[in-house]
Amino acid sequence: MAETNQQAAVKAEAAQPARLIAPINADRLSFAESSMCRWRLVLHAGTEPDDILPVSFWANLASSFGPPEKADQVRGSEVVVLTEDMKWTAVLIVVDYGANWAKLVFQTTAKGERLITQLGGLQRSRVVHLPGHTVNYGGVFGKWRVVRDIDGAVLRDKFSTEGEAHGWLAEYAKSIAA
Repeated sequence: MAETNQQAAVKAEAAQPARLIAPINADRLSFAESSMCRWRLVLHAGTEPDDILPVSFWANLASSFGPPEKADQVRGSEVVVLTEDMKWTAVLIVVDYGANWAKLVFQTTAKGERLITQLGGLQRSRVVHLPGHTVNYGGVFGKWRVVRDIDGAVLRDKFSTEGEAHGWLAEYAKSIAA
């Protein structure tokens, strides 16, 4: 009788010698909360995932991870990144770092694909308090702002939330209608 593929695989596996693995010492086990760090980084609008992979990208942030002699404690820590235009977010793992460089990699699936969540970006507001005026996000420094569409003039900026900007625009609309 001919052997099936499954039976042949079982025999081949049984013929391989057992791998010897060193016992795990208790000092290798610790609470993740006390032995790892988790950072949050808001990237500039328009930053793409491939833009943040070069070690030079992290040059001015590497010292934030701690002194290089503590690298063994920081390796494996996470950096949660989010673009300010809300296009994507991901978690990166600190592989290694020095005084002015760091190597981070994206968390991946079992198949090695990067885990990047596409958020779709900030949507234009559909609420209209005053025709010809728009509430939009102006970046880290401008934050939420009210813009006059005809000439692009920023009437007011630095609102912490979109709702605050809409509230100001509603009051502005009432003031010019009176």
